[in-house]
Amino acid sequence: GMVAQIFKTTGPLDYDQDQAVFVERPELKEIFREIRRPYVESYVALLGSRQTGKTTLLYRVYRDLKRAGEPTAFVDLSASRLENISQSYAHAALKIWEELTDELASPGKLRAVAGAVDGPIRFREFALELARQCSGMRIVILLDEVGSFMSNMGFFETLRNISSSSGHESEQAFKKYLFVFSGSVDLHDLTSGQNSPLANVCKLIHLQDFDLSGTRFLVNNLRQVASVEDSVAEYIHDLARGHPYLTQRICALIAQGQPAGPIAIQEVDQAIDQMQEGDENLRYVTMQLERHPQARDLLRRMVMEGLKVPFSTIDPRMARLFVIGAVRR
Repeated sequence: GMVAQIFKTTGPLDYDQDQAVFVERPELKEIFREIRRPYVESYVALLGSRQTGKTTLLYRVYRDLKRAGEPTAFVDLSASRLENISQSYAHAALKIWEELTDELASPGKLRAVAGAVDGPIRFREFALELARQCSGMRIVILLDEVGSFMSNMGFFETLRNISSSSGHESEQAFKKYLFVFSGSVDLHDLTSGQNSPLANVCKLIHLQDFDLSGTRFLVNNLRQVASVEDSVAEYIHDLARGHPYLTQRICALIAQGQPAGPIAIQEVDQAIDQMQEGDENLRYVTMQLERHPQARDLLRRMVMEGLKVPFSTIDPRMARLFVIGAVRR
């Protein structure tokens, strides 16, 4: 029924439709601080595990920029995952062209350029021509699901080249571009390490989980179902630690149970039991752990023996646990 629909546990949130369960993230301000600089100083990389709200945040940036009439494009890189490398360049070019048509001096001419993109050289030519035609001072390109493009490292090299070429007299239009990348361990690999294509060209923004006030904001929605004891929000926060998906999921299960009396800790425990019986996200984590036994054994020692391991994605086991969503920074 409608009651169960208060919370949203699949897909990104739409700010306009889902305001009741949209927890404001401080990282939004950080991203806008970069976008609002008088000149583009660096690109932005938004890092975080899966199911923590990265796409939701990008959607929000996109909405706010479009409302302000700023030249903005949103490209979901996973949409071209199955294509070959030349097609993946074409996919990105056409999507960017489509989103920026209204800003261009002669869109038809540029559509032909976009259609001819078959690799880095033509993509770069397209990007330069687009920047020259675009009336705005800033072009923000949001690139989601970076991991699905990892087979095409040249694409990121090309974007790095766009960043470094903006000093050339003839290519100053490149200065307009601000790319915002979103991803998890793949993006970490792209942005750190000497040979990584995006090293030193991105400001890294790590998406943190909710604080207690964020959990409280979500839990307050349960009052549409029944009264809620004060201890419930703290209890859920101790369990889920502000993880966006887990917090929404626990609340959704409590709401679906249609509790008659006041909602208390007991209802939270019942929701957790239900999750352990069958939950898509936990099933994903378990399946991934089975696939990566070294990471699994490390996690087991951390949980069972209280093994303290400093967080570092240089350790591939730790990086794997992070991207799966089994550990936090």
